[in-house]
Amino acid sequence: MNSSELLSSSRNDSLPRIGRRLKGWQGYDIGDGTVTCRGENGALSFTFISETGLRVRSWLGDYRKDRETGIVQAPQRPLPRIEARQTPEETLEIRGGRLTVLVNPRDFTAEVLLDGRFLSGDGAPVEWSRGGFTLTHRLEAGENVYGMGEKTGFLDKRGKSYEMWNSDVYSAHTATTDPLYVSVPFFTRLGRGIACGFYLDNSWRTRFDLGERDPSLARISAPGGNLDYYLLGGRDLREVLPQYGALTGFPTLPPRWALSHHQSRYSYKTEAEVREVARGFAERNLPCASIHLDIHYMDGNRTFTWDEDAFPDPKALSRELQASGIRLTTIVDPAIKADPEYETYREMIAEDYECRYADGKPYVGDVWPGKCVFPDFVRPDVRQWWGRKVVDFMDRHGVDGIWHDMNEPAVFNEESTMDVTVCHGEEPLDSHARYHNLYGYYECMATFEAVRAARGTRPFILSRAGFAGIQRYAALWTGDNRSMWEHLELSMPMLLNMGMSALPFAGADIGGFSYNSSPELLIRWYQLGMFYPFARNHCAEHARRQELWAFDGATEAAASEAIRLRERLMPDLYASFYLACRDLQPVMRPLLWDYPESPECRHIHDQFLFAQGLMGAPVLRPGQRIRQVYLPGGIWFDWHTGKPLEGGRWILAEAPLERMPLFIRSGTATVTNEGIPDELRLTLYLDEQAAQGRTLVYGDDGESLEHEDGAFCEDSLEWTREGDVLRLRRTARGDPACRSYRKLSVEVKGILSSAISGWTCEKDEILLPLVKT
Repeated sequence: MNSSELLSSSRNDSLPRIGRRLKGWQGYDIGDGTVTCRGENGALSFTFISETGLRVRSWLGDYRKDRETGIVQAPQRPLPRIEARQTPEETLEIRGGRLTVLVNPRDFTAEVLLDGRFLSGDGAPVEWSRGGFTLTHRLEAGENVYGMGEKTGFLDKRGKSYEMWNSDVYSAHTATTDPLYVSVPFFTRLGRGIACGFYLDNSWRTRFDLGERDPSLARISAPGGNLDYYLLGGRDLREVLPQYGALTGFPTLPPRWALSHHQSRYSYKTEAEVREVARGFAERNLPCASIHLDIHYMDGNRTFTWDEDAFPDPKALSRELQASGIRLTTIVDPAIKADPEYETYREMIAEDYECRYADGKPYVGDVWPGKCVFPDFVRPDVRQWWGRKVVDFMDRHGVDGIWHDMNEPAVFNEESTMDVTVCHGEEPLDSHARYHNLYGYYECMATFEAVRAARGTRPFILSRAGFAGIQRYAALWTGDNRSMWEHLELSMPMLLNMGMSALPFAGADIGGFSYNSSPELLIRWYQLGMFYPFARNHCAEHARRQELWAFDGATEAAASEAIRLRERLMPDLYASFYLACRDLQPVMRPLLWDYPESPECRHIHDQFLFAQGLMGAPVLRPGQRIRQVYLPGGIWFDWHTGKPLEGGRWILAEAPLERMPLFIRSGTATVTNEGIPDELRLTLYLDEQAAQGRTLVYGDDGESLEHEDGAFCEDSLEWTREGDVLRLRRTARGDPACRSYRKLSVEVKGILSSAISGWTCEKDEILLPLVKT
């Protein structure tokens, strides 16, 4: 492919419209879990990867295995047994597991059934043009669409169009801003009692029209690469998302310290300034997971360097921070200054590690340091070199976390990124048009694998860019938001959909990155932000400082209370991350996750579920002191007052400035840390109808990899009501010596209550008398 073809194929206006189609049915073949339908000019294949999962590929000419993304992991074997037959109507009927595929041999369209119910179906034959394709699928009446990764707008993505093209967008994000920094070509259609996950394994600049042009059709287009996608069936998102994790990877458990509140600014420019911020947290007895250093700590913005005047001894600074419980996280950008005096640049040029054009000329682009070259992370040898550089940098300077920014990759030019005709990889070379969306993914892979191998601990890596599968390697934040009430609200559906896209460790900059936050906005942002899976206060160089003590006493008090609440909930939060790594249950999730059949919950974007029973309703408007809240069916308790509330209805909840409306469902529990050594508190919330339930407590050392070899304890705490007695049972999986507690204090609240009782680890069962309040 020559340069002009590469350039034209990357532009969205060149996406195929009317082109060639598969034709001339010539029969089918069966082999290794796959049925391939042959045409005179190409083929259509179905691979049954599980009882409810299907891989679908279609191609003209020959299938290009070298165009696969490499993201998808091999399916578990054995594959389901498959059968195929042609019906009297000439339809090809293929059965495998719980799936049935019906193929029309006249136009190669197909319909997929799960347990006999419609799961997915073509709305038109695939069209091919200029090396690209357009796939058309039906959208059924009553279906909603969720996922799509980092996208603005409301919760339900049906009726809109989206692009997958990682982009550095500094201008104010609105409900129509698209694309942004992360591309995840995955969504789930949720109907009544059935859900279908769709993942397109294609890293080109794809476009998803989810019913915007025609409400009954989803059109997915790409200018290049393979037509290779997966259908994942289930009753709801809870059944679909683990199947997507089996394809693209499950997250790894982060270090426990990284789940606390982080503090950042663009930039803390001197060691003295960092010490001042650390002292601010210490004087207020507030936890701080990490202080982040933006680009000004470097020598002229050169990656892997320090400004030795401003930071004469980073390692000593790091030791000092660690003594107060704070870790040091530094930004590491991929743009390497083209400076012959700069060691990293010389290494890249000497080894030909940089991204180049087809004629061998290095690509040079302007970023913060000026003229820069860029590592070709597609190449394994470059990733290994980069990993060694990161580990050496961390070891020499006492760095605990790595923050990857500008890795879309961002370049200061008209396109805001690298020339799409730049080449990547080893022979045969391929274009940036193919690898653009994978650039940040490969960078994070390189860093994660190197740090994990060298240190034997869980890496903390924060990234702005990524692709499907980035959950294996990095946490994400939503980029350059602003100190605006609209952006506070915008963060809610964005993060909820990221959770439904297998990105559970994500957050937005608390307080807003650019512009000036007000005291009220910072309070309300902290109240919501302390429930973000990744919680970081970050703001720009010329914005008003927004450390929580930078305003008045009332602001400091309210923000401090939000931080302390997160720390109290840390046992539940850590267990939630464990569940996210195990089965991709989002840490912060929409109401529809637990209530998929509720019409109201399918559209609510400004409430969330957290941990194993809490529901938050943040305040998103200035001056608001009361807000409408939907309570799903059942009994709920006001977290602040304990008042029981009947669910299945809308209520008006009081929302004074010092607190956010927070509720807990009857029959559920919280496990909190009340500051007593070796003791946690289990609080059950019960009404008279609650009969049984369970919660989870997870423990390990919080930082090493030993939990992967069994050094963990998963306690299932089950309770059963027997008249006026509550029976509590504990079942442990793993090593009980790894418990994060030695005693549980137990309290029952709600319509039924009980006195606090100590439950030591020596007993696996206790009885509590219940009293009606």
